Amino acid sequence: MSAADIPLIVSADPMVWVPLCAGGGAMILAVVIVFVIAGVQQATIARQLRSEQFREVWFRLLIKSMMTAPDELPPVRSRDAQDFLRLWNYLSESIRGDDRNGLNATMRLAGMDRVAAKMLKSYRLDDRLMAVVALGHLRERTVWNALERFVVSRTPELSLAAARSLIRIDAQAALAILIPLVGVRTDWSFVKVATMLSEADLEQVVEALAHAARGASVDATVRFVRCLEAVGSPGALPVVREILARENCDHQVVVACLRCCSRYATHQDLGTVRAYLAHPNHLIRLHAVLALGRIGTEEDEPRLIDRLADDEWWVGYRAAGVLAGFSFVSSDRLARLHAEHPLQKVRDVLAPFVARRAQRVLQTTNG
Repeated sequence: MSAADIPLIVSADPMVWVPLCAGGGAMILAVVIVFVIAGVQQATIARQLRSEQFREVWFRLLIKSMMTAPDELPPVRSRDAQDFLRLWNYLSESIRGDDRNGLNATMRLAGMDRVAAKMLKSYRLDDRLMAVVALGHLRERTVWNALERFVVSRTPELSLAAARSLIRIDAQAALAILIPLVGVRTDWSFVKVATMLSEADLEQVVEALAHAARGASVDATVRFVRCLEAVGSPGALPVVREILARENCDHQVVVACLRCCSRYATHQDLGTVRAYLAHPNHLIRLHAVLALGRIGTEEDEPRLIDRLADDEWWVGYRAAGVLAGFSFVSSDRLARLHAEHPLQKVRDVLAPFVARRAQRVLQTTNG
């Protein structure tokens, strides 16, 4: 067969030319895909390099702006807005006081305050979050209404960020909006709420939470009291005492109040705490024991010894820990109690604390 006959065979026999065409097409497609991937990689690398250069330039400018206000700034293109806000937010979170004034002035001079305000309407959550945080640091009052809408968002990250920004803009006005939400937003963690509220005046925060707790539902009261505990102020005690003095107080509320007592109670609260040591609810007994760990006296030693035999293991274990933590309970006294108690479960809960005491004594002696 001559070479001249091959085209005739190819064109005449589909079993030959169809696979050849398919193979050729696949090779062409593979080459195209390789070039596309290479192009995407090059574009990504170029974008990363440009982003790094942008951040390097603006990091120096923003640091310098804390000391002297810049006369002029390079333009920030729309594609660099995210990098700018991310860097600006990072620096704003890292500093306090007058140094922030220079950052704020630089942001306004660069026109990024207007860009951030527009980004509040972005469909991307990351953009909205960055803009909310930035405008809060900037204390931009013109976006107050937009931030109020974000506070009731179903997305916890966005709603908490908006709440924090409102406090930065006007703490007193923000508390009136946010405190009622604290009682119902179960997706807001107490730690994050406490961090948010720490940026407002502590006395105002405690007063607002205490006022809300007095007339709230059971679930909301629990959240308000837990927040009072988390913000770290003994100013929570008056409302806690008031709540515990109520008749038929819900068990969840009592537990929340006793948790607060574990941090802030004084000897004035001894009678109240002691009364809960024999409560039918084991969580209440547990937190009463923990509260005694803060304010207990030598008179509470027999009460805590009784709790060692509690039906709930955790109550007995915590009672053992509290006893071991009292300076007036000597190592010898703890060891005798462990050795002589008739109940095995009591000896079991005391054993690790006796061992730790003995180890500390040994370390002190050797030291």
